[in-house]
Amino acid sequence: MTAFAAFFELGFQHITGPDGLDHIVFLVVLCAACQLWQWKKLLVLVSAFTVGHSISMALALTGVIVLKTKWIEWLIPVTILLTAIGNLKWEQKEQSKKRIWQIFGVVLFFGCIHGMGFSNYLKSLLMNNEGLTTSLLAFNIGLEAGQFIVIGVLLLLAFLATGLGKIPPRVWSRILNGTAGILAIFWVIGKFLEE
Repeated sequence: MTAFAAFFELGFQHITGPDGLDHIVFLVVLCAACQLWQWKKLLVLVSAFTVGHSISMALALTGVIVLKTKWIEWLIPVTILLTAIGNLKWEQKEQSKKRIWQIFGVVLFFGCIHGMGFSNYLKSLLMNNEGLTTSLLAFNIGLEAGQFIVIGVLLLLAFLATGLGKIPPRVWSRILNGTAGILAIFWVIGKFLEE
């Protein structure tokens, strides 16, 4: 197996496995911000998340930015909680282009925080900077492939719940945001209490 394939697989497994649960829950709240017919908006939000985590992973792996792992691991569930609260707060407000760009900026910033979490995982696998660019690229592509699968499953569940199950889309969104928010609260408290 080539180094590229190995890091692609690591990225894919990280986002789809139990270690990536917090990132999956963040994708849940991103999907909860959109109705099925708003798939373009969802792509924009996921792209912002991708750009953010790709930039911060590169900066963290090259030592340009350094933050303690404890704070990153605490901030990740905070981003989930804030996104869930924001979704509930703004669900009835008109989505102007200005608001979409504001949301894009927030998701980009939150993506940077998640990227630093990814970089902590990836840094433990890279003992030196040899092949850093290729490894980082392969890992990110693997993450993206995993994200697309997670989002596909979430959209399918949304279709089943709101289409076949006749759950009103707003109620479905509230269920996702509420569940993610409660999980995030437990994670925030748990991470804060850890030594």
